[in-house]
Amino acid sequence: MELLTPELGLLVWTLLSFLSLVLLVIALIMFLRTNYPNPITKLVWTLVIMFVPTIGPILFLAIGRQRSHKKVIV
Repeated sequence: MELLTPELGLLVWTLLSFLSLVLLVIALIMFLRTNYPNPITKLVWTLVIMFVPTIGPILFLAIGRQRSHKKVIV
């Protein structure tokens, strides 16, 4: 019995793709619910989430949500 079969590989890649899509949707929903005082910041996060697959949503969930709630003192 082989451990690495084409069927198992297909199943693994399908699950990883599905998890990546779910992560993207969660990040987009949370992004739309946050309030950024600077429109440039919002534009940058939009581009990162949409065009950097898997890593972009993870970065937003780890860094972006925390920075959106802080008040900027100038």
